[in-house]
Amino acid sequence: MSINPPSRYNLICSYVDSIFDGIVDSKEKRAATVHSFGVAQCCALLAKKRGLNAELASIIGLLHDLYAYKTGHIPLHSINGSEMIRVTFKYSLNGVFTNEEQILIKSAIYHHSDKDLLHDEYDELLKDSDILQHYLFDTTSDEYTGARLKNVAKELGISVPTAKAAHALDSQPHLFDRVLLGNIAESLAKKHIKGGRSDTDYMNIIRYFPEETAFDELKNAWCAAFVFHCCMKARLLLPIRTPHTAKEVANYRFACVLS
Repeated sequence: MSINPPSRYNLICSYVDSIFDGIVDSKEKRAATVHSFGVAQCCALLAKKRGLNAELASIIGLLHDLYAYKTGHIPLHSINGSEMIRVTFKYSLNGVFTNEEQILIKSAIYHHSDKDLLHDEYDELLKDSDILQHYLFDTTSDEYTGARLKNVAKELGISVPTAKAAHALDSQPHLFDRVLLGNIAESLAKKHIKGGRSDTDYMNIIRYFPEETAFDELKNAWCAAFVFHCCMKARLLLPIRTPHTAKEVANYRFACVLS
């Protein structure tokens, strides 16, 4: 009796589950699961509505926030998430998707934080699904109300509350602090970090790079990762690879090489 191979969707579910298994905090793990699978369902619904590929849309929904869940690092997670998936397509998910599908997936992840801009159809589908899931998870909250949710609600024939006025911007935005950068670097340098798996400081330094091979690749060559970590802690937000777009591979693995 022959056994049918697992579907692509089930392969992605297994990959996502393997990452969620690494989330220690039970509430964070639950939130990751609810949001990711919820967005996947919203993606499938909107894909059916818009005549797009529902399977591919669901997979995009599952993958869109994985970088943040794996590393715990939220800033620029859409750009970094696209890079993470690019590498995953070379190894863990090699041969699962065509080149064209890979571009669609990477592009949607790359752009999904740019909710105020318009991009390609799968990019927009993910943005709409992201907003829709947040709203449906807690319909009493007005945090995600706005023009995008209003448009999706109209498309689906459902009602949503009118958006309230935007909150005032922080009068003191978190800007890059050169002095803080120096202090962070000096403080870490005094710890004589060895670069082992048991070294909490070292593992924290390389946590931005999500590949399973990151530890071995950075061993005895993590100076750029050190600079990157210090920059991030000092609020100089950089992507892990730059220059980078969803369609083109970047020239530099660590953004801090250019900083």
